[in-house]
Amino acid sequence: MISNISWNVRKYEGLFYHKTVIVIIKIYDNKTIWDADNRNVKPIHDGLIHGRIVKDDNIYCSSYMVQGYYSNRPHTEVYVIADDEITNIINKKIR
Repeated sequence: MISNISWNVRKYEGLFYHKTVIVIIKIYDNKTIWDADNRNVKPIHDGLIHGRIVKDDNIYCSSYMVQGYYSNRPHTEVYVIADDEITNIINKKIR
């Protein structure tokens, strides 16, 4: 899984390498009741690191969230966003 992810993200190499990021993982499954937090997301982070999208998955480089959805077509979507963009959105909502 790690090599599959790193291969598919190579075209974005370096895009967030020197930024702190938030990784949003959307998991779609055909089960009606399941816990998104019980899914193994470590290979996704490792694939982003090996693909040189992000520098590391430590607390200084990234954080993440996992969302679960029902779908007849199980799949996973991964979004990487610079954390300062999220901070700007949060600050606008607070004001």
